[in-house]
Amino acid sequence: MKKANKWAMKILKLFSDNFREKREVTHWFYFENFMDLEQFEVYLNEIGYNTLNKDLENEKVYDEYLLIVYRIEVISEDSINFDTLDFSEKAREFNGKYDGWETRVK
Repeated sequence: MKKANKWAMKILKLFSDNFREKREVTHWFYFENFMDLEQFEVYLNEIGYNTLNKDLENEKVYDEYLLIVYRIEVISEDSINFDTLDFSEKAREFNGKYDGWETRVK
């Protein structure tokens, strides 16, 4: 995950990103079980993330529920590495998978 984060941060730098400005950072998760998704969503809300999207139809190619959360924050390589490692581990605790993050150039 660190290599992907480093690559994404380099792309932001190439576009002259101002890393001192707050921006919306979204994180994507997938779950096979809706109850697991809801419990994980509560955890994320408790630590300051807001729900952007929940795909509850479970009729996609992989038959998984999608949860997208966001928070407005200043990013750095260290903060993204911390979040992605934490989310990967925590999602597994709730029987889910962390799929990554995205943001806009500021």
